[in-house]
Amino acid sequence: MIELTKSDSDNIDFIQKAQSLVNEIIVDLSPNEIFLFKINNWFDTKWLNFTGKVLGALGTWNYEHDQRIPPFSPNRIIDQGYYKRDKLGTYTKKAFSIEIHKRQPAEKNLNRRIVSSANNFVQ
Repeated sequence: MIELTKSDSDNIDFIQKAQSLVNEIIVDLSPNEIFLFKINNWFDTKWLNFTGKVLGALGTWNYEHDQRIPPFSPNRIIDQGYYKRDKLGTYTKKAFSIEIHKRQPAEKNLNRRIVSSANNFVQ
């Protein structure tokens, strides 16, 4: 089971619901690796499949099967965690050196895909 970090400004009910959802997904899917990000400020479904902006103005969304990394500004990332499953099925937080959300021109976010393994992460 993964426990989410809490701060004084967090809504405890929301954190508990998010933690429950994360752990239900883990039970259902048993992924080998998990990345969790705590984002500053609220966001809604408009971020689903959002890949970035073209020419700094036109928003683009990707509805293909290869999921893209939502282009959150790095200053909105409050906390992040990378968890890896061991042979017993226990998830342990590990260090991870790749910068998932990085400061760069919006056009560069358009092709940043999530793949099946962190070892194959597409920059």
